[in-house]
Amino acid sequence: MNTNRLFEDQLSNKIIGCALTVSNALGVGFLEKVYENALVHELRKAGLTVDQQYPITIVTDAAGPPGFRLDLSPRVTAQAARTS
Repeated sequence: MNTNRLFEDQLSNKIIGCALTVSNALGVGFLEKVYENALVHELRKAGLTVDQQYPITIVTDAAGPPGFRLDLSPRVTAQAARTS
């Protein structure tokens, strides 16, 4: 297994582990924002850099809807892509 693949697997496992921790701790029934905040907290505790409500622009042949935001930033994806 090459080092890039190993890094991606470890990163994926870390993210999934954080999501499972949140899911197991909170269960069901909360608003989405509660889970988002808890996941950000767990990801940061795990040493990952995360931004919440990251603004994005949708580009189409018509004017895109203003004010779209990702719940969490794409930094983790960008970090993994840079290593390959």
